[in-house]
Amino acid sequence: MKYIACSSSNEYAQHAGVMITSIIENHINDDLSFIILTLGIDDTNYKKIMSISNHYNKKIEIINVDKTVFKDCPDLGHWGLYVYSKLFIGDFIDKTIDKILFLDVDMIINKPFYELFELNIEEYAFAATEDMPNCVRHKKRLNIDSESLYANTGFMIINLNYWRKNKIKEKCFDYIKQNRNLIEVAEQDVLNAVCNNKILCLPIKYNMQSPYYFVTPQIFDKYKTDLEIYKKDPVVIHFSEFVKPWHKECFHPLRYKYQGFLKKTPWADSKPSIYAKRPFLYLLKTRCQYIINSFPIKIFKNHYIQKI
Repeated sequence: MKYIACSSSNEYAQHAGVMITSIIENHINDDLSFIILTLGIDDTNYKKIMSISNHYNKKIEIINVDKTVFKDCPDLGHWGLYVYSKLFIGDFIDKTIDKILFLDVDMIINKPFYELFELNIEEYAFAATEDMPNCVRHKKRLNIDSESLYANTGFMIINLNYWRKNKIKEKCFDYIKQNRNLIEVAEQDVLNAVCNNKILCLPIKYNMQSPYYFVTPQIFDKYKTDLEIYKKDPVVIHFSEFVKPWHKECFHPLRYKYQGFLKKTPWADSKPSIYAKRPFLYLLKTRCQYIINSFPIKIFKNHYIQKI
């Protein structure tokens, strides 16, 4: 049995369903068991998620986490408190299970990743890809050694034995209490600080973030050779910018992958929404830059819009 988990709000339930569907479609003959950690999913979305479970004959368990356990966690707005539920995953899975894959719900699985379930991470807290170059600033802010790995925790293979033995959850919440004002990237900051030097670096194909697709990719130089290969054939697509493939303003070159798996879910009739968390001028500017960048790309800075 392969164990896979994510955390989701009710607002992101559709995207959790699409992400899970993309995993199942790429591992159709595998024994898969899913856990969704949430602060609350309504009956409509619950039934839709369970219909995916029934359709594919795969176990999907939705677990409600008590919001009060996050009382010391900084609420950083667009991420929401539910992202910290990742820290509790060891509490919600049988103690005989030693490994679990944990994904953000703004991801699409493009190819099977059988090999990851066989990965030896016995000496590590988790395995993940290195984050973008702005992580240099994060390391300085968190007092992490400049030579250490700062990982993007959107896609993690978690060593549950290590977490239990070394009380990673407890250390994370101690860190939050003592360093609340330092935290800017929610549980990602916390996990990198607490698990410093105990993170195994994965190839970038397992977490192809949106800025990797810019004409000037936001990625360390050491990965640029691999980047040219994996942009065309990624294993995991991470729609990590604020504008996602379920927004009308999204012009990510692989946004159609999300739409393709969406059509296989109970949300198939869902239409793209307007990204309403930015004012009109922001939306106008992003749309114009997307359109401009659709012209010959060497003339302009980005293949598609960067954060503003």
